[in-house]
Amino acid sequence: MDIELTIHHDIWFPYAFDGSPHPQVCENNAPRLTAALQQIESGLGQETEPGDGTFFGQPGKLGMLPPEDDVIIDGNRMEVTDISNVGWTFQEIICDN
Repeated sequence: MDIELTIHHDIWFPYAFDGSPHPQVCENNAPRLTAALQQIESGLGQETEPGDGTFFGQPGKLGMLPPEDDVIIDGNRMEVTDISNVGWTFQEIICDN
C-alpha cells in the first residue's frame, strides 16, 4: 500500500505563490503539516519519504524546506502563480475541399 500526501496551497510555505513573504501564515500552519506527517508515520509504522521538489517548494522529512537563497530576490521568492497556466493552445483548422 502506498499513501501519497500532496499539498496544493501556499499556507504551508514561508512565501505565498505570488512570491511575497508570509512568515506568520507559515508559522501558524507548518506545525499542522508536520503533525500530519508524524501521524501518518505512526499509523503506518513507516517513515515518510519526501518526494521531488517543484517550482512551489521542496518537501522535507516533516514539512517544507526553506527555499534556496538564490531564489530570493529583494526579499521575495520567484512568483509561481502563473506557472499552472503554462500550456499549449491549438487552433482548429478547417479545410474546404
